[in-house]
Amino acid sequence: MVIIETRGESRKKKDRKRKASRRAIRQFRRSDNEKSKQHMIKLRQDKNYNQTCNLISKNKRQKKIEIRLTKDLLAKSKNISLRILEMDEEFNDTINNHATWPQKINQEISKNTLAQFIDQTNLNELRELPCATCSRLHNNKNYKKIPLNEINLSLFKTPPELSDPSFEINFHYEYPDIDNCGYNILLDRTGLIYPPEPQNTNDSIFQASLSLRICNICYTYLRKDKIPSLSLVNNMWIGPTPPCLQDLTIPEQLIISPGYLCINLIQLTDKRHTYHKLRSHIITLPQNPVSLVNVLPLPIFRLCEYLKVVFVGKGKPPVNLLKKILQVRKSRITAALKWLFEHNVLFKNNFNFDKNSLDLLPEGEIPESLTWTTTTLNLDSQNIEHFTGYTQDSIDNFESNNNDSDEDNEFSESTDNNTIGSACELRPSGIVHTNDTLISKKELTLLSFQRLMNNVTHKNHNHEPLRSQIILVPHDNTPLNEYSDEFLFPASFPVLYPYGIGGHEGRPLHVSLRQYTNHLICHRDPKFRQHRSFPFVAFNILQRREVSSETYNLTRNYNFERSANLIATLKSEDISIAINQEQNKQPITNPAIPELLKNVNSSGPRLMASPQSRTRMRNEIRAVITRDGTPSLFITINPADLHSPIVMMYAGKEIDVKNLPPENFPKTTERARLAHLDPSAVAKYFDVTIRCIINTIIGYDQKDGSVFGTIKNYYGVVEYQDRGTPHCHMLIWLHGALDSISLRKKLKNDNDFRQRLLQYISEIVREDLSYLMTENEFLTDEMLEFEYTRPKTILEKRMHPSFQPIPDLRLPNFDENFRTNLLSIAK
Repeated sequence: MVIIETRGESRKKKDRKRKASRRAIRQFRRSDNEKSKQHMIKLRQDKNYNQTCNLISKNKRQKKIEIRLTKDLLAKSKNISLRILEMDEEFNDTINNHATWPQKINQEISKNTLAQFIDQTNLNELRELPCATCSRLHNNKNYKKIPLNEINLSLFKTPPELSDPSFEINFHYEYPDIDNCGYNILLDRTGLIYPPEPQNTNDSIFQASLSLRICNICYTYLRKDKIPSLSLVNNMWIGPTPPCLQDLTIPEQLIISPGYLCINLIQLTDKRHTYHKLRSHIITLPQNPVSLVNVLPLPIFRLCEYLKVVFVGKGKPPVNLLKKILQVRKSRITAALKWLFEHNVLFKNNFNFDKNSLDLLPEGEIPESLTWTTTTLNLDSQNIEHFTGYTQDSIDNFESNNNDSDEDNEFSESTDNNTIGSACELRPSGIVHTNDTLISKKELTLLSFQRLMNNVTHKNHNHEPLRSQIILVPHDNTPLNEYSDEFLFPASFPVLYPYGIGGHEGRPLHVSLRQYTNHLICHRDPKFRQHRSFPFVAFNILQRREVSSETYNLTRNYNFERSANLIATLKSEDISIAINQEQNKQPITNPAIPELLKNVNSSGPRLMASPQSRTRMRNEIRAVITRDGTPSLFITINPADLHSPIVMMYAGKEIDVKNLPPENFPKTTERARLAHLDPSAVAKYFDVTIRCIINTIIGYDQKDGSVFGTIKNYYGVVEYQDRGTPHCHMLIWLHGALDSISLRKKLKNDNDFRQRLLQYISEIVREDLSYLMTENEFLTDEMLEFEYTRPKTILEKRMHPSFQPIPDLRLPNFDENFRTNLLSIAK
């Protein structure tokens, strides 16, 4: 056959050669050791190797050209364009898919997808280890083991300011190549892979076998001989928290902090298991500059100005339980301040120690100022889930039926900062409406404008401002600068930044706040993700920065001048009328108000967790429906977070389900405490589980299909339950699935299609346990009653059946084991 090359073909040929050479260069650079590099050089010098590669690529190109020419000739013979021919082929494929859908589920494919899911959720695959350069946790797919002799140690030279002895950094790594390099090296010791002890100290293998565990992000910088932006030497070193700053109660942390959140509102409930939750916005303000700007600790009588406590439950909480979260210990504060003034650069250079305020602090008692200002709501928290913002935890139901004798005592003796025996910290760190009444987005916006205009109006007319139902706290008038103040986080969280360095600003290589926050949440030290309010503060600052960037774009709108003129004509009375109309579900009559709301609301389509972001997702779903038709399946995935060994591993307590003795298995309350203390463990587990389900069980982009068949598209949305755990709603589009009208017609007229559809649905949807029972076995109410009330073993009390690993598919009795496990979970 004669191959005719057009200009376009020759140009594409050159582009392919250029891309091939670039790929070879990248592959050469990615070689991790000298042997592979030498092997690559030898292969490139081998003429036979080059000829073989060229022949293979040439054959592939010729096949593609032949297919293209054949299609082109076929299109010319039919007197149509090539694109129309391709569209006809796609249409014919669609017709064939419609004719054969749905097909019987392939059991071999189902078992293969389950095997892939088991492999991808294996603890060894998900286990995370720290990077020696940045201290961030990564799984084995995201880091490399690099020999020390391939790394330029001068990139990790310690900055001069960190050489101060007060930082207590140990620069001796017990390895001669690092210790004798002539300057201090700053690396994370947990990321160093030391060789085994040599038998001969002069052995050269020992000096060349030290390796560093380096993540892929840092390795891209090191390969270019550049300092990684997230490395410790780029002012990302924060330091460990000393024992004297650990396990401080919330009042104690506020007393030693030079900066504080505008309000710490702690709502306590008599429920056992709760998650943290964020309401409204958070800003960080300095203490009153008149008396406290240079003096620490905070006077005890002013503690109630910065801390508000609300208890929801029957009766009053016992004082001994409240002590675990609200007590102030003079000895602990003295030790903490003494250490901070010796080691923290912020304390040493900007503050003075006030011994008189320290002498007034109690020892192990709740300050009277907090006792007087604590609000008690005599309500049953189990019956007012809409009030507290949480639903009942399923753990409570599981424990009531599997009660371990010493479980309650263990939980009541917990001294965790976020747990007070049977009273748990519920909603810290935020400005919240005192009546906790839900209001619409428009009403909230109008209320804010009303307060703004009332302040101006009453100030001009010498009237007393109207009081709003918002908890107010005295503070300085000027918030701390969130963009340039490098001491914003160190001043607000001295327990997280004990040395006063490592803030989000002020480093040679710029790191965005989003990268910085993500890095700290994934840091080897879990103190940032376990802190009661730091994740909320960082998230809220990111939200407001996004609002600022979106607002800047709005000012370029062509009708901005008209909108500004309308807003300028508004008065406080107009806002009041609009609020009443919005509350009464009436249309707003003033034309300037909708214009105002339009400008304010339009700033949030890309804002995290905003109502406008949900509207954008709905529009995306409508667009997918327009292109791919009606979705075929709607599924909800709600992983059992507290019954998963993956969550326990991410929370810091790995469980070996197969080999752990029953008496050492963690109790339900202990697992709940670990998961609630580290919400990121639940979030990572949820992310891993959903991704594995999409890749394996749903099988998106897999040629052979999956359990549901061949997937055309999917759209998933993550939501959070009222108790704080995530779940996923997902729409799935199947190849060959009919639209609703065609489906109805076929069901009425085609008996064969009706039988195939019923068989398909019965295989992917189960609504009873009959398929798990044997032929002579029947499920009765008496069986369930016996299973529910029978005495449980220690292991059954402490371990939910879903904790059991999925049976091995290679075993001959897999089907029976799998059926038995499912039946035990269902019961």
